[in-house]
Amino acid sequence: MKEKPKKSVRMWVARDKDGSLYLYKNKPTEKTNGSNPQWLTTSFYVIGLDPDLFPSVKWEDNEPTKVIIRLA
Repeated sequence: MKEKPKKSVRMWVARDKDGSLYLYKNKPTEKTNGSNPQWLTTSFYVIGLDPDLFPSVKWEDNEPTKVIIRLA
């Protein structure tokens, strides 16, 4: 039996302290990498986003923001 294709994917959005915004496949954790605090994940699936997107997502957030990506 053929598996149905997914109609949506759960991903995560987080902003680093320098204002950079990223979309993550796996939930990232907050880490301090030397003098550059940032969100990190073990996944290679990370996409840089326009920093003007998701203005409500801040570095000061306790958790990354979960988003649902709908697939066509």
